[in-house]
Amino acid sequence: MMMTRYLLLLLSSLLLMGCFNPIKRKALKDQINFGNDVPTDMSLLWRIDGGNLKHPSYLFGTMHLIQEEFWYFPDELTQRIEHSDKLVLEIAGIPTPAESIALITLTEGSFFDFFLPEQLDSIYTFLNEHLGLNKELVDLSFSNLKPFALVQLVTAQKFGSKTKSYEISISQIANDKEIENIGLETAAEQIEIFDSLSNETQAEMVMQVIREFEESGKELDVMQELYRRQRIDSLYLMIQSQAGEFGPTEAQLLDNRNKNWIPKIEKIIKKNKTFIAVGAGHLYGENGIIELLKKENYVLTAIQL
Repeated sequence: MMMTRYLLLLLSSLLLMGCFNPIKRKALKDQINFGNDVPTDMSLLWRIDGGNLKHPSYLFGTMHLIQEEFWYFPDELTQRIEHSDKLVLEIAGIPTPAESIALITLTEGSFFDFFLPEQLDSIYTFLNEHLGLNKELVDLSFSNLKPFALVQLVTAQKFGSKTKSYEISISQIANDKEIENIGLETAAEQIEIFDSLSNETQAEMVMQVIREFEESGKELDVMQELYRRQRIDSLYLMIQSQAGEFGPTEAQLLDNRNKNWIPKIEKIIKKNKTFIAVGAGHLYGENGIIELLKKENYVLTAIQL
């Protein structure tokens, strides 16, 4: 469904990762002393070796928001963060409320300009039934906001109040140890992905999320269970199956960003023991971070958590 991609941006048995020179890679792995790290077949945590690195670094797939019952944060994860020199996240730090509001506020026009009259009727009805907002309050609250603001609101409503954030928890651990936090991009660059869509596409993106609200609960549970089971392959395929349906394409959401991140990641890990935490949807696939780093002659090994 449409909502899945936004849940993972906020977020199978098919093996999409290519095997580039598998014999050579196995030989390299045989030369690695994994210490306390236990290799496995699939994980949220991947160890980065090779490429003339002085120390291994780690790549971890997050869910930006997750319900408490699916929360999984073992002590082994905390230890690897605490023993890092640098922390790398999609965005460095958490935007202030003022910064967040600025990012979803229109510079011209109105929220209501994006929608046809019948679409607005559906929005008014939905917000009244599910959030208790009457028309006057909707007009007052949304007039200056971008359509993506409503997508965020609907997503938060679907998750409920008992949630946790991997990025916040990881940042707190790093801050306690005075570990520098480095961002791979800015919040403005993330929002630009949606701002670059046509008005019609942004409107249909909102309408699709509203139409799927009732049935998306089951999909959310499946997605979070896959995450808890550390099946990044299946999570990736959920996103891939819906990319470009109504909203950003797979290239906009994942591929282009992944490719932009690789040179930045390489520069950091060559000098520092680094813990990298990005949305789990970015890890897998032909253009996922795991495979892109392998193409640069790094050895990526799934580590048991």
